[in-house]
Amino acid sequence: MLGVDFSVDRGAYQITKIYDASPSDVTVPDPARNPLREPGIDVKEGDYLLAVNGKPLETKQDPWAAFLGLAGKDVTLTVSSRPVLDDDARSVVVKPGYFEICRHRAWIESTRSYVERKTAGRVGYVYLKMTSEYGFREFTRQFAPQIGKEALILDARWNQGGHIPYHLIDILTRQFYFYSEDMRRAVGQKNYFLDGPKVVLINGVTQSGGDLLAHLAQGQALGPGRAQSGQRRLHHWVGSFQRQILGPSEHDFFVRTDVGIT
Repeated sequence: MLGVDFSVDRGAYQITKIYDASPSDVTVPDPARNPLREPGIDVKEGDYLLAVNGKPLETKQDPWAAFLGLAGKDVTLTVSSRPVLDDDARSVVVKPGYFEICRHRAWIESTRSYVERKTAGRVGYVYLKMTSEYGFREFTRQFAPQIGKEALILDARWNQGGHIPYHLIDILTRQFYFYSEDMRRAVGQKNYFLDGPKVVLINGVTQSGGDLLAHLAQGQALGPGRAQSGQRRLHHWVGSFQRQILGPSEHDFFVRTDVGIT
């Protein structure tokens, strides 16, 4: 839909929050970009949504009811800085999305900013929603800017599972072999590699591939870096397979489920 929060003010629906994805989500069109942030769309927080396709909104009804069947279609919104339909009202045409990916990515970026502030920029953060194709694409998008950090938090709480996450373990356990110089990069910058400590966050509803990711990550750890505490894991794996886990190695992994990041 629109990726916004509403409140009722003076008998009209007011837009109190517009969710934005990552600053890097600038490709047009991008399914993660808020439709109200497209060029030429004059809508901002504090404006009132007064009508959808010419039909006035009633506060007795959920505002999203007016968007039933309109996902992916051009929709005319009547908005105003005032809670009444008058000469100040203006119309804009937007295309609501099928899913509010921008709301999800806004949460990711808010959490990443929290980690950035609390660690003075030393620790990177990646959220993994699932271990299927979308999750792997999201990992690639988020992981690259974290290269060069001293440590990494991989957040797999509420992970919906997917495939066996061998690819992620391969990346997270890569060893350092050599430096190379490239005129297109900063001197000494490593390639797709982060050699600092890593933590995998899970909770009681992390399932299937996400639960397996935590298990594989823990199996790659030795020494004081290996720990698990907090909630009981779901252990909900879907699929029939026989795999032997090779390991362990010297990679500094540990799994925690009792952290307070929100």
